[in-house]
Amino acid sequence: MNNKKGFATILALVLIVSAFGVGIFFEHKTHVIDSHFEQVAEKVLEHHGIDIDFSKDKKEAKNNGK
Repeated sequence: MNNKKGFATILALVLIVSAFGVGIFFEHKTHVIDSHFEQVAEKVLEHHGIDIDFSKDKKEAKNNGK
């Protein structure tokens, strides 16, 4: 039983780290605001209790540039 709990914890950590990696990549390496992959990463993190918007700075820059 403990082995399954440990595996689930490791899997959750891998998902969280991967989602952060994808989000940060799309935040810094693309000019697209709210791309599909970025939205998926945000939903995965939201499911694990982490509320983040990787496009926040791009949205603010776009709004300030008008």
